[in-house]
Amino acid sequence: MPMPAVSSYEKSFQRELTLPQALVSGCKALKYEHGALQVLAVTIGVDPNCFFLFYTDQHRKSECLDLASIRDTRIGEKRARLPRDPKLLQLCLIGSERDIPLEEKCMTLVVGSSYVDLRFISFIFAKRAEAHFWTKELFQLAYNFKTYNLSLERTLLKIYTRLKITSAPEVRIAVKDIIQYFYADKDDRRRCEKALEAHKNDPILLENFQFKDFLRLYSQIVPRPGEEKAIEQVFTSLTGSKSVKYLTDEQVKDFLNRTQRDPRLNEILHPHATVEGARKLIVDFEPHESMKTANQLSQDGLMRYLMSAENLIVHPSYFTIHQDMTQPLSSYFINSSHNTYLLGAQIKGKSSAEMYRQALLSGCRCVELDVWDGENDEPIITHGRTLTVPISIKEALDAIADYAFKTSDFPLILSLENRCSARLQDKLGRYLKRAFGPALLDKPLTTHALESGVLLPSPENLKNRILIKNKKRAPTVGPPPNVYKDPAGGDRLTPELEDVMDDSDTDEEAAPDDSPDVELDASVTAVSQSGQMVSSGNPMVETELSALVNYVQPTRLDSFELAKKRNRAYECVSLVEDRAMLLLKKDPVNFIDFNKRQLTRIYPNGTRVKSTNFLPFFYFSSGCQMVALNFQTADLGMQLNTAMFEQNGRSGFLIKPELMRRKDRTLDPFTESPLDGVVPAALTIRILSGLMLSFKRISSFVEVDMYGIVVDIDKKNHRTKSCPNNGMNPQYDQSNQPFSFRVTLPEMAYLRISVREERTSRLIGHCLLPVSKISPGYRHVVLRNEIGQTLPATVFVFVDVKDYVPSFQIDLANALENPISYQLEHHRKEKLDRLLDLTEDLEDQDPAVIEQVEDLRGNGALVTSHSEGDINGDHRPETPILARSPRDPAVVKDPRPSPLERFRSESMSGDRPKPLPGVPPPGTPHVPKRASIVAENSDDRAVQNRLLAVRAPSIEELKQQSKALKKICVKQNKELLKLQSKYDTNVKHLESAYDKEQGRMMVEHNKQRMALEKMISKGSKTERDLDTLLKSHESQRWDLCKKHAETLGALRKELYEKEFDINMGYHEEFYQAMEAEIKLQQIVLTEQLKNASKVNVDEMKNKLSQVAAKEMAELKAQNLDKVQFDQRRDDITQKNIHQAVAIAKKYDAFYEERKKTLAEEVQVLLGRVKRERAHVQQELENKCASKCRSLEEELKEKHLSAQ
Repeated sequence: MPMPAVSSYEKSFQRELTLPQALVSGCKALKYEHGALQVLAVTIGVDPNCFFLFYTDQHRKSECLDLASIRDTRIGEKRARLPRDPKLLQLCLIGSERDIPLEEKCMTLVVGSSYVDLRFISFIFAKRAEAHFWTKELFQLAYNFKTYNLSLERTLLKIYTRLKITSAPEVRIAVKDIIQYFYADKDDRRRCEKALEAHKNDPILLENFQFKDFLRLYSQIVPRPGEEKAIEQVFTSLTGSKSVKYLTDEQVKDFLNRTQRDPRLNEILHPHATVEGARKLIVDFEPHESMKTANQLSQDGLMRYLMSAENLIVHPSYFTIHQDMTQPLSSYFINSSHNTYLLGAQIKGKSSAEMYRQALLSGCRCVELDVWDGENDEPIITHGRTLTVPISIKEALDAIADYAFKTSDFPLILSLENRCSARLQDKLGRYLKRAFGPALLDKPLTTHALESGVLLPSPENLKNRILIKNKKRAPTVGPPPNVYKDPAGGDRLTPELEDVMDDSDTDEEAAPDDSPDVELDASVTAVSQSGQMVSSGNPMVETELSALVNYVQPTRLDSFELAKKRNRAYECVSLVEDRAMLLLKKDPVNFIDFNKRQLTRIYPNGTRVKSTNFLPFFYFSSGCQMVALNFQTADLGMQLNTAMFEQNGRSGFLIKPELMRRKDRTLDPFTESPLDGVVPAALTIRILSGLMLSFKRISSFVEVDMYGIVVDIDKKNHRTKSCPNNGMNPQYDQSNQPFSFRVTLPEMAYLRISVREERTSRLIGHCLLPVSKISPGYRHVVLRNEIGQTLPATVFVFVDVKDYVPSFQIDLANALENPISYQLEHHRKEKLDRLLDLTEDLEDQDPAVIEQVEDLRGNGALVTSHSEGDINGDHRPETPILARSPRDPAVVKDPRPSPLERFRSESMSGDRPKPLPGVPPPGTPHVPKRASIVAENSDDRAVQNRLLAVRAPSIEELKQQSKALKKICVKQNKELLKLQSKYDTNVKHLESAYDKEQGRMMVEHNKQRMALEKMISKGSKTERDLDTLLKSHESQRWDLCKKHAETLGALRKELYEKEFDINMGYHEEFYQAMEAEIKLQQIVLTEQLKNASKVNVDEMKNKLSQVAAKEMAELKAQNLDKVQFDQRRDDITQKNIHQAVAIAKKYDAFYEERKKTLAEEVQVLLGRVKRERAHVQQELENKCASKCRSLEEELKEKHLSAQ
């Protein structure tokens, strides 16, 4: 009999919403809700906008069921839910197809806002074809990416649709009835009715009540002052006047390019907005025909655009499958579940196969099965040694077979915690084959052999395949081939077999308070002294089950170095969260490198008895692929996981950043310095207002958090001030805003916006936004509930996001962004500054100079770049930007210290360090080279001396001042001390063992000698026999001594080699850090030189001003007529200008010469560092070689003396 295949489903989730006409037309059916006592005849249908499934009873009363709340649609035997009462079941027999089972005509909808509390609503159709059609189409609509990715406009359209459906029995509806729909509080309703006193009783004919009429009425019922204020300020900034109430097409284009455009986008792939695009926007969103004809956009039109699908904060394509799925399996984060079968707590609670269905529907690609021996000789799934209720293994496997690929075609991993006996393990293997059929990957692919150095297959290679993660059976062992005699005594495994036997699954929880140390050894098999393999924990994995394990073979993680040598990509490790955190803190770089090659599964600590979750981003930071969470608990950790895996079409696979995949790149998730090849991001956000957060009168506040790699997880409390007693349209205080973040790895960073109730801190809604995909400008953020379903609640925000540029590199960034305009502007400013510096303090200025200055001003030399969009009329960002000059007063200093400031602060603090081991003694500091341009007077000499005072430090000064170098020395000393301590301990143990062995030998020798002496006294032995025995004893003592000396020598040699490795490692790190410090110092020195030059110019300007003032005073004292006075004044002015220009040129020459010599000094310093680096390395090598030679000679001498 052929084995059944896993259920396959057609998927159209990535397509645009298309609604078959049959769903709009509707169909008659019987409705039954699980647990109800009646069956109702209804007409069901779907609204044309694809928001609701509605059903109308015989009294024309309609109810709506949100399609986004539908978790599943089911049909068929063991899937559909029918009434258990025979009388109700009899009422369900409708239609002419009486011979067809009722389950085939029954569609059951699974509805709920959590994975645990679910409703089951069944509809019984007259024909089987109708039931199957509705089941299939409703599922496609419920999981379409546009169903849960709404704009504010579609959210309001959804409210309008619900209002029309539920009011369908009425011909007309009054305005006050619509007001009651939005406001639950009586005071709020009265206030709104009072504002609409003249129209509150106006009847509205539902047939003519269009969506545009609803929007007009909605704007009166629910005013949005925060959004209106922001739009007014946008208009003011673009038009320059508060009275202008429209934007031209050119101004709309400027708004799109300057405020709403992402500056990180490539201008070729993503061109700027054009006038034609602005006109199209006006046609689409301007409600007034007269303005539309004149190519003008009103405030109402701009508001319509901001709430439309064209202004989503994240583009909808982000929620479709758009990532490369052809990389090895280890290159992806995989949505994973822990103890999937549990509905509640870990110790005492219910279990259900339904949780497997819900986890798989949500995109989970790794589920866990804890399999134990059960009654009736059948395996069961349960949390062993607890009070949880078990479930049948067959029930769980059937659920997995049905739902494995219902929402995702990519591979599913079954993580087995196998505690079954040998016999039931064989039965479990057969059950797996029978349940999954050809979908079960029981053999490795021919293109990806299970060999060292071969990468894992990709998700694309493994589409629609199920992988088993379980202990792999070790090969049967006979006595001699894989067992050898240990010199110390006893039998040992060969290294090859030891590798096999080390494959133990760490994800085995022995008890509720399991510890990782116990789990590591839970199932290790061993070999007895006779060579037979025995079990030290669970019975050995049986052949039928073991044969199904291939690309996910559990193993123990002894060390990253050993795993790298083995280079087996198919070996997977499971770590409890505590141990994984320890590895992340201790050795993050090697942990990430390990996860580039192999899979790692992280699971919660056994102390989380209430099924709480940890924050998954800590473990995603280390590149761990399967971070298993308790899906039944929708706490913060699970909310983040759900929101993160919503991208890429909810496929359950997310590709890791390049730094976590490529072998030639490294990543330290704790470092704050820029990463190799990654441009950091600067993000600023203002929370302006909320909308429809609650229909009740509540006080709320908004929290903003950043999650990503460890360094990007912001621990500050970014929250707005509370807005009291307003759940419909709260306006948030701007006094403690905006909130700014610097993001080191934007590809891995997510911004979370969450709204909470003030009194109880209850979560109202939240949203997780990928930093790399966030669109800047004014945006509406639609919130979601704990499991990712959309809510009507939204938050209006202003976001500014761009590439992060440190303050001291803004000039360079501006030059790189637009080198031609930057050069022209630089020349204009330089000329203007020189003229202003020479003339600003003169009492009378030359009219020609003033005219020239005004001409330069008019040409744009003093024009600064202003950005649109700040709601208070200030400049937009509070982080450094590319488009601004450092002189722009709008540029606010970055909250984090720049490298220049860090260097200064570090140089001013700390004690003098201990000298680095192996570094030559300090020499004399470097003396700066004298200037080649001859000073003409004392002022010139003072200028030169001030510039010469800025000098490059010596190597010794750097070592004394740099905190980074001190830290490296301290780390080196600590590691050396640790190595020495370990060596001392080993020597102590060796000496102790030697003393014991020597004592035992002496006792044995004495016994033998005394026995022989007795035999000599009796005459059976002679003195010659005694001499032979004593010589034998002496030889044994020398052999023991020699062996002890050789072992001790081996320990010492190992110590010398490890010392050398440590010294060489820190030697490289130390001198790389020193070179970085010198380059950083060059930036500091250049800045100091600029300041010194500015001081020189300021002094010169002051002296010339004094001379000019004195000459003008003398001129005024002379009684000259006006013509003579003007002529003499002009002569004095021209003379001073020429003199100032000549002196400025000379000072520029001094500055340029000193700048050149300073660069030479830095190069000389780098050369000295290079030579010292080579010298120290040679000394370390010589020292190690000398120690090893001395050790060999010492051992040789002992050997000769022993002979």
